[in-house]
Amino acid sequence: MLPVATAILAYFVAGERLTTAKARGLALVLLGILPFTLQSIAAGLNAGSEAWKGHLLFALAAFMWAAFTALAKRWQFDPWEVTAAVSILSALSTPLWLRTSVAHIESLGIVWLAAFALYTGIFVSVVSLMAFQKAVRLLGPTMCGMGIALVPFITWIGGEILLGETPSLSELGGMVLVIAGLAVASRASAPAPATSRLSTSASRP
Repeated sequence: MLPVATAILAYFVAGERLTTAKARGLALVLLGILPFTLQSIAAGLNAGSEAWKGHLLFALAAFMWAAFTALAKRWQFDPWEVTAAVSILSALSTPLWLRTSVAHIESLGIVWLAAFALYTGIFVSVVSLMAFQKAVRLLGPTMCGMGIALVPFITWIGGEILLGETPSLSELGGMVLVIAGLAVASRASAPAPATSRLSTSASRP
């Protein structure tokens, strides 16, 4: 959902054309995330009749993140400015969720709470967001939207290390397809070799 929404909004909002290489890479990425998508839908159907609300909210979140990615390319703000704005606005919402999560926060303990605050407050909210904004400026929103498809596989690596979860053959095949799709699409974003530019300028009178 997210790679497709980002590609569409990147065209209409940021004026980024979908080249043949990016279209082929996007198709491979979509095939790669298909096993995870089907697994999520099947798990949601087994969970009960309320699962469709979760899928709808996830699709809405994907569309909003895709819009944020496309607008970041169009506005060309400095990554520090975007990160600061998001962090300040997120901090303003703290009283809203803190009031509903007091019991859960108290059950965590001071050590886990401090670790959670450190990780989400610095690495997730600042470092990752700033790195993503820089990537959007360098690669474009379509490539970054496809790159987010790596999240399930990075999550799988963490699950393998921390929880001992073993992926299925279809999930391993999906990971290979996503990596192949990013490799194909990245060819369209690669700059021209410096030697060709030098040779062109040298051939001029």
